[in-house]
This record gives sequence, structure tokens and C-alpha cells, in this order.
Amino acid sequence: MESKNEAIDRVEAAADDKWKSTALRAVRWRAKKGVNFTSDHIWADLDGVDIDPPKEPRAMGAIMRKAVSEGLIVATEKTLPSTKPSNHKRPVRVWSPITEVEITVCEGCGKKLPNDLNYHQFHSVQESSVLCPDCYEAWRKYKDLLLQKVAEQKANLESNVKNIEVAETTARDEVRL
Repeated sequence: MESKNEAIDRVEAAADDKWKSTALRAVRWRAKKGVNFTSDHIWADLDGVDIDPPKEPRAMGAIMRKAVSEGLIVATEKTLPSTKPSNHKRPVRVWSPITEVEITVCEGCGKKLPNDLNYHQFHSVQESSVLCPDCYEAWRKYKDLLLQKVAEQKANLESNVKNIEVAETTARDEVRL
């Protein structure tokens, strides 16, 4: 039985070199944008380009593997339903670009961060923030608490508006009497 890597190697070898280089350029372009993406985005970027797609669509797996080995992207734990009709909404991996982070310390606690991929995902917490895992988790909990407080304040405001409307209606009714 053929392993996954052997299958990817086989479909990569069968794909046209021009298509492979164009697809990898599309991945590089997406990675430079600094926004997470799926292989569906790359397929969409290649749509309309005057290059025949590979006979085996799984050749995109080889392109993504090459982008990982070149340090352009990293796989996230997330998946999204595919937008390609031929995929019948099966889950596809979400890829995150590896951006150059000039900050070498956590902006939350000041702890020095090693130059590895563990901290990349925390770069997008805010446009220019880099957080260690502990600070990221604290930020996430704080954000959830703030959202809960906002929801409570909104509910209180709606209740107060209703109370005011009832009081105004009652006052108008009493004035008429």
C-alpha cells in the first residue's frame, strides 16, 4: 500500500512544472498578505490563469508541503468546508503564513520568545502584537469576560428602555384620566 508521502510524490511528479511553479507563487503571494487561507483560495487564484491544471488535483498537497518546507506557511488545527464543488464541502486545512516578527519578547509579560513556530499564531492577536502562550490565554479569557459584560450591559439597557416605555405609557394614561 502506498503511503501518503509516496502518493504526494507521485502526483507531484506527474504535475506540469509550470503549474507547480505558478501554484507555489500563488501560495507565496497569499503568505505575504499575512492572512490565513486554504488550498481552495489557491485554486481560486489559479482560476483563469492560462495553465492547464494537473490531472490529479491532489498535486496541490505537494505544493502546500513544499511551501511548509520553504518556511512560508504552517498548518493550523482549523479546517473549513471546501468551497470547490468537486470537494462536496469536505473539510480542508487552514494554513497560516509565517510572517517575519521583529519583536523577540512577549508584549504581555516581556518574556523572551524563541525563534520557532510556537509563537507565530499569536502574532495575529492584534496586528502588531506577539504574545507568549500564557499571555495569549489570559488575553483570550479577558476578551471572553469583556464580551460577557457587554452582553449583560446590553440586556440591562434593553430592560431599562422597556421600563421607561412602560412608565411613559402609564404616565400618559394617568394624565388622560
